[in-house]
Amino acid sequence: YEEARFEVPRGSDPCALPVDDLARIVVRIVREEGLIHQEEVVNRVRDLWGLRLGARLQEATVTAVKAALDRRECLLEDGFLSCDASPVLLRNREDVVSANLRKAAFLPPAEVRLAILEVVAAGHGIRTAEVPVVVARVLGFRMASAQIRAVIGRQCEKLVLDGGLVDAGGVLRRPEER
Repeated sequence: YEEARFEVPRGSDPCALPVDDLARIVVRIVREEGLIHQEEVVNRVRDLWGLRLGARLQEATVTAVKAALDRRECLLEDGFLSCDASPVLLRNREDVVSANLRKAAFLPPAEVRLAILEVVAAGHGIRTAEVPVVVARVLGFRMASAQIRAVIGRQCEKLVLDGGLVDAGGVLRRPEER
């Protein structure tokens, strides 16, 4: 996982920037990181300027995110921002700086589903009970906490309900591998 790090006009107050300028920075963060929780975008803006998070900075960033969404430069799904042309990528979070990126709530559902599909494809099926541990490792977690297991479990259920996977007696398989 590569966190967005680039030069910003540090001599200026990000809260005083025109909304369009801050929105361009938000879009660049999303393009560089891929799927990212909207709360983490606020943290990234804070980090780029080397500031502490305050109400003004949070409000300015939220306004910039809304502007990027209104202009359709970013998309929002389940609290996660993406850019239309950005593919979903699997990212290992083992060495991330931001503590939020290691929280279950900050795991993008689309990335979790991709990890599940890749794990199932690599093994031509996998026991349902093993999925959370293997997927957690793919995403860079040493252990699958209860919260991470819950997130991965929900996405397994979604994949089965949507027909992306088949649960064949406790083993997840791709539909064509019945």
